[in-house]
Amino acid sequence: MGSLKNLQKRLEKFDPEKVFTEVLEETEKPEELVRERLNKTGTRSTGEKIKTYSADRYGKGVYMPFTIAMKKSKGQPTNRVTLKDTGAFQKSFEKKLLKDAFQIEGESKKPDGEIEDNIDFTNVLNLSKNEIKELVKEIKPLYIQEVRAVVGL
Repeated sequence: MGSLKNLQKRLEKFDPEKVFTEVLEETEKPEELVRERLNKTGTRSTGEKIKTYSADRYGKGVYMPFTIAMKKSKGQPTNRVTLKDTGAFQKSFEKKLLKDAFQIEGESKKPDGEIEDNIDFTNVLNLSKNEIKELVKEIKPLYIQEVRAVVGL
């Protein structure tokens, strides 16, 4: 009977949101998923290709000819916008935990201006539905493990 009372006390103190937040704080998977998508496909979380404003305006693919030449000289891809020129932006990715969600942020200031001056940032740092599924697949066992530890199972 005593162990049931102990279990009841632990369950009363159990805060599933707090456990979820702790598990989410421990992983860098969301940031990794965004980096991977940008580097492999250069797309928004919606699947739409990211394009520079000028290339989009003139129907020139994702970059203008001058930028393509510059990217080629650096050995960088020219068929997709990776937002990885120096790597500083992608390295700056960080989760910001909110009450019932999180968002990924990055330092978008460059020596020559803001990244947002060149591209529309809509859905760039969000997770796609498949990325969310992959994140859940990774953190679910961690969450279960944490719940068991808190509850004492």
